[in-house]
Amino acid sequence: TALMKGFIDRFVYFNCDLNRAGVRNKAAVAAIPFEEEDPATAELLLDFFRKSLAFLEMNCMGHVLAPGVTRKKEVAENPELMKQAFELGERLVHLPLERSKLHVKCNTDRN
Repeated sequence: TALMKGFIDRFVYFNCDLNRAGVRNKAAVAAIPFEEEDPATAELLLDFFRKSLAFLEMNCMGHVLAPGVTRKKEVAENPELMKQAFELGERLVHLPLERSKLHVKCNTDRN
C-alpha cells in the first residue's frame, strides 16, 4: 500500500549512521486497522514493525490493533479502541525524557 511504501521510504532514510542518531532510543507505537476479523492476522505486520524498529534502535512501546475495520471513522466510533489508544498515549506522555537506557519490547496482546 501507499502507507507501507511511505514507511519503507522513511526507514531507508534512517538506515545510515548520520540519520540513525535522529531516531535512536526514541519511542514508537503502531496503530493497525485492518478488515480481517481475526487479530492474529496482524501478527506478520506487527513482527515487521518490531524488527524494523529494533534494527533502527528504537523502542517499540506498544500497539493498538483494530480488526474488522471496513469504513472510514469506524475506529473513532469504537469506544474500546479509543480507550486503548488513549491509554497508550498516556504511557508515552509519562515516559522520562532520557530514554537512552530504555529497552521495551512490544506487547503481543491487545493492551
